[in-house]
Amino acid sequence: MTPSRRPYIAGNWKMYKTIAEAQAFAAELRPLVKGLVDSVDVGLCVPYTALCAVVEACKDSGIKVLSQNMHFEPEGAYTGEVSAPMLTEIGVQGALLGHSERRQYYNETDRALQSRSCVGARARRSASTARPSGGCATRCRRRSRGSTRRTCPRS
Repeated sequence: MTPSRRPYIAGNWKMYKTIAEAQAFAAELRPLVKGLVDSVDVGLCVPYTALCAVVEACKDSGIKVLSQNMHFEPEGAYTGEVSAPMLTEIGVQGALLGHSERRQYYNETDRALQSRSCVGARARRSASTARPSGGCATRCRRRSRGSTRRTCPRS
């Protein structure tokens, strides 16, 4: 028997919402998903600047807070990047990896995505709480429409 997959609904805010706007949105969302989080995973992919505020605003709500990207190294001279340990420390529960925009504008490849996914998996295994992990909502959506190869060329 194949186990059924739990539905996952996530909103990617892209480069929208100030910290105040993000807090207000999370406060409005909490009561709307209160009964839903028992049967569906609900996540928010939040810009880095609002992660701490949204983690706090979603505390004990069942809403998962995810970053919009994550570097594969745990630390180093990578200006502007954020690592799995950094995200974990502030309570982030996952990371959106492999997004078509990252592939299109930053030439990210499957190999780069694999290295970040492995880092997230190692971080999860080495601690007692949930750790950033990979996922690609856009790729799945485009795959279902048959346009994945056109938008996210493999490399």
